[in-house]
Amino acid sequence: MGGRFRRLCGMANLTHWWDPRRGSAPPVACHAILRGFAKPRCEIPGCVLKSQRGRWWWYLGIPAGIAAGVVLAVLLRTSRDDALTLHRGEQIDAGFTSRLDPGASSTPDAADGRFLVVVFGYTSCPDVCPATLLVVQHVLERLGTGAGRVVPIFVTVDPARDTAERLRTYLASFDARIRGISDPAVVASTLRTFRARAEKRVISSGGDYSMDHTAILYVIDPSRRVIAALPESSPTLSADLVRALAGLGD
Repeated sequence: MGGRFRRLCGMANLTHWWDPRRGSAPPVACHAILRGFAKPRCEIPGCVLKSQRGRWWWYLGIPAGIAAGVVLAVLLRTSRDDALTLHRGEQIDAGFTSRLDPGASSTPDAADGRFLVVVFGYTSCPDVCPATLLVVQHVLERLGTGAGRVVPIFVTVDPARDTAERLRTYLASFDARIRGISDPAVVASTLRTFRARAEKRVISSGGDYSMDHTAILYVIDPSRRVIAALPESSPTLSADLVRALAGLGD
């Protein structure tokens, strides 16, 4: 046995050998070797395989759990309370349409007797809002002359920063036919009408913030009933909006 330990310690590149017959304490590296020999061996067939399998589950389970947590957090942040918003067939009070910000191509009563496409967002939104407005722009172009029967409305959820002028300039960069609502009182009443949410989320010590809000695009028919409530994150949003406005195209 002593010769065996000496060979093992020699493989550890020790400068001297340890002979257990001398009664001296083994070097530190040999302690590690002895501890390795002291570990109970698995004599059951398949035990090693099970141990390796357990380690694989451990290594894969942690990142998978983290990824699942991130996805859940994103869904909760973008979809929380959206289930409480309007649904297809509900009648709404469209009084907010009389308080639209002035637009270059519409008169104050332009919403009367027309379809409404209502979107909530804010001008500082980095992704979802501009992507949704691009869809609205695309659909208006696709409708051709039929777009005259549609009033697209963008309701800011950040009236503290989105003044009427700022909102008008922002919307004009997409399509001048898109009307805005920026008056704080009208914004608040419109949020209540649609049971929509808007929550400030501070993102820096300097006071900068983003707005978590309902990300649903609504299509309202001339009788002021909801005919579509479309998730803005849907990859088929453009096609769904065209389908909701079917019959209005050239």
